[in-house]
Amino acid sequence: MSTMIACAREGRVTLRVAADVHSDGSCWHGGIPVLDAQAPGGLDRAALVPLVAARDWAAVPAVNYARMGANPSGLVVMPAADYDAEARRVAAAHLREYRASRPGAAERAEIAALLARADRLEYSGSENNVVGPICMRAEAGRRLAAWRTAYPAEALEEQVSHLRSMADRKRELAAGALTHDCDGSLTHEMQQSRHDTWMAEADALEAEAAGLEGA
Repeated sequence: MSTMIACAREGRVTLRVAADVHSDGSCWHGGIPVLDAQAPGGLDRAALVPLVAARDWAAVPAVNYARMGANPSGLVVMPAADYDAEARRVAAAHLREYRASRPGAAERAEIAALLARADRLEYSGSENNVVGPICMRAEAGRRLAAWRTAYPAEALEEQVSHLRSMADRKRELAAGALTHDCDGSLTHEMQQSRHDTWMAEADALEAEAAGLEGA
């Protein structure tokens, strides 16, 4: 009876497939073994491809067969249900740690959700798509002001992140300024001037963020 397996390397799933698990732990799908091309002392991918095409399993070194559990190369093979359960457990633990370190995260998420609902309502066909969004945004504004007072460290972290995001955007614009000219009307000097202006703005934003961090 086949079972869904997950093959993961460095925490990232590389293969998820229904497989028959043999008594030696090797996993087979449709009569083809799951192989590990990074197995120490085994064949690499280039050498394995023709053997797989010829179904010459006897020529495939035993070390190249991926087996249930932790393999020497770091490849982990396990039932997909177990992998998913472990992934959920780890995600839940990370969420608990995040909330413990940022007690205002839940309230901030509710404020963001309120603003998102206001946007959706504004562009809907509802008869309340004018007054409703105004009231929702006013409530979000009041809650955000209270949140910033109650959680100054988190508010500062958010502001710094926002400033750095704006700085990154300015750098993108600066890079494009030297190459983009849709109609050929810009001289090199004009392009350079736009580039320098955006870079200066980016540097100013980065300096403001650094200053807030050091305050």
